[in-house]
Amino acid sequence: MTKNSGISLVKYLSPELILTDIKASDKWNLMKQMLDALVESPGFLNQPHISRDKVWSALVDREEKQSTGVGDGVAFPHCRIPDYQGLGVCLAFLKEPVDFDSIDDKPANVACMMLIPESEPVLALRLFSKLSELLMDEAIRGFFATAEDGTIIYEYLRKKEISVETSLRAQDIMRTHLLKINPDTPLSDVAHLMMRNRVEAAVVLDGEGEIAGQITCDNLFQYGLPDFFNQLQSVAFISEFDPFEKYFADESRAFAKDVMSQDYVTVPPTATLLEIVFALTVRKQPKVYVVKDSKCIGVIDRTTVLDRILNI
Repeated sequence: MTKNSGISLVKYLSPELILTDIKASDKWNLMKQMLDALVESPGFLNQPHISRDKVWSALVDREEKQSTGVGDGVAFPHCRIPDYQGLGVCLAFLKEPVDFDSIDDKPANVACMMLIPESEPVLALRLFSKLSELLMDEAIRGFFATAEDGTIIYEYLRKKEISVETSLRAQDIMRTHLLKINPDTPLSDVAHLMMRNRVEAAVVLDGEGEIAGQITCDNLFQYGLPDFFNQLQSVAFISEFDPFEKYFADESRAFAKDVMSQDYVTVPPTATLLEIVFALTVRKQPKVYVVKDSKCIGVIDRTTVLDRILNI
């Protein structure tokens, strides 16, 4: 694990706020156990103007608005609290996973609860991103899951001197669940997959996981249209033309590679939020693909930015 400049991860943790071998009947019971630990911490006790009921209400409101189950067995219950000082963080490792209505439908066996000052959402997102990065390592996750108590995990994090940057990067907000299309996927299957997953664009990956191209709804709509159509302001004068005639004529022998485009944007995991927003807005790209060691590891679109940043 490499060291970097930033704020120490353990600044926001203590052994008492790392719960191990937790049993919970459901996500609400888990969240109550985590909040119980937080309200007994010095950071919370030093703020008598913040009540447990007020925080619980905020946590429930946030969870009911949209599940904080982020996938891969991880949940991120959190809320933003006016006048809250510092950053309340509690980690929980469950004995048995619980349903968290996660985006990938997988139950959660690790949860990170955060009580966030209304003015510090970016720091919270960076901290959770760093923890998620650690938990993606199967060896580390396995070690954490079998730790007898929170002190063992706390000491591991302290000795590693893991730090958290204060600026957002692509790896902090990307989605790792990709709709992956093979170059030899038939067009009819491509259309079905995009409709079922409700996406405007999908990445085409070769057998090595490298990007071969991108397919957008525009690519499918324009398949078979003459080039001069792109210059027209109106088609009112054209009475007879079926824009999907070629699609239906060729669907049995046309594949993703026949319609995919090379007009896509890739960024490294360390790309800044400004670079991402520039690609999505100024360059009008439907998605930005995050690439590491030539492999596509994540995707960011407008809804991702809205969800991960504006809706934290």
